[in-house]
Amino acid sequence: MAGSGPPPAIFAVFVVFGSAVTLTMLGYVLAGLQYSAAAYITALAIDFFTVVFAYVVALDVIMQQPTEVSERPATH
Repeated sequence: MAGSGPPPAIFAVFVVFGSAVTLTMLGYVLAGLQYSAAAYITALAIDFFTVVFAYVVALDVIMQQPTEVSERPATH
């Protein structure tokens, strides 16, 4: 389906999963629990790969859109 966006499930994964990871990490770090540095770096890595995946999907959607080619004058 050229010219259409990704399915709503993709947006749900980006928004819901990314937010849940960040919120969990924030709560874990602010609570001062053991291994809070590990929770921070793990959440950072998960968020990074979520953003990379979003970028790749967005690039795929952009590349599938039809291009508009203007007519060139014929040379004789």
